[in-house]
Amino acid sequence: MKFEKDTSGIEGYIAFDIHKEYALVGGQNARQIWVVHPRRIRMEKFRERAAATLRIGDAVVVETTTNVWDIYDIVAPLVSYVVVAHAGG
Repeated sequence: MKFEKDTSGIEGYIAFDIHKEYALVGGQNARQIWVVHPRRIRMEKFRERAAATLRIGDAVVVETTTNVWDIYDIVAPLVSYVVVAHAGG
């Protein structure tokens, strides 16, 4: 199945690597300039940090984990586009 998304309005491309105790986050714009410098966010602070960092105009990819839909529910209202991806082969 081929899926294409209009990315013309996307300003930042953000990725989350989710772990039980923390998430790793980083993101760049289309010119590969850091818009979110790589960092570790404790899960207790995730909601607060997501609200302070993410914006409409961002596209986010979230790694599939046991708590992925909790993370998705926090992130999706804050950004323009969210993809949940399985990191395994």
